[in-house]
Amino acid sequence: MNATARPLASLSGLSLRPAKDAPKSLKGGDITGRIASPVVAPEEPLPVRAPEPQSVSVPRAAANEPPPRAEEIVVYWERLRRGRPVPPIAELDRALVGNAWPGSLIVLFERDAAMPRISRLGTTDGAIEFTPMVTDWIMSSARQAAKRATKHDEVQSFPLEGASARYRLYLLPLATGNATTEGVLCHLCLA
Repeated sequence: MNATARPLASLSGLSLRPAKDAPKSLKGGDITGRIASPVVAPEEPLPVRAPEPQSVSVPRAAANEPPPRAEEIVVYWERLRRGRPVPPIAELDRALVGNAWPGSLIVLFERDAAMPRISRLGTTDGAIEFTPMVTDWIMSSARQAAKRATKHDEVQSFPLEGASARYRLYLLPLATGNATTEGVLCHLCLA
C-alpha cells in the first residue's frame, strides 16, 4: 500500500487517455479498468464536541444596585435567542427570572388541552392583583404571542376596588422542543 493516501474524491492521479494495452471493448468514458490503486479509507474522524451551553445573566455592575427594570427582561430574552427565531425553554434560567422580575410566568399551550399550563417563576411582590380579568388578558395575549412567535408588550387598565390599575405585559415566545406545545414567558408589571 502507498505511504501517502489519496483523497477520496480525487481523480488527479488517473490518466484520461486509454492505456496502450487496454482492450478495445472499453467505452471511451469508462475508466474503471484503468484505476491503478484502490481508494484508501480515511482514519476514523475525530469526535465533534457539542458547544458548551453559555450562561446568560442579567447585567449588573454591583450587588447593591436596584433590580433590573421590567423592560430588561426583553434584553435577557434576546440574549437567550442568539440569532434563533425564539429561545428554547430549556435555556431559560427560571431562578434568575423569578428573582429579577417578580410577576413572571411561563404559559404553555398544548393543542389537546382545554386550558394552558401556567408556572409562576419566583414569588410575587404584591404589586399585581391577579383578578379574573387580568388572568384572562394574560391568557389571550400569551396565546396570540405563541401563535405569532413574536415578542411584544401590551398595556391595559383594569378596574379595582375604588380605583384602577394600569399594567404592562411583556410576552416573549419560547421554543418547547415539542411540536404540539407552544410556550410564552410573560412578565406583568405596573405601567
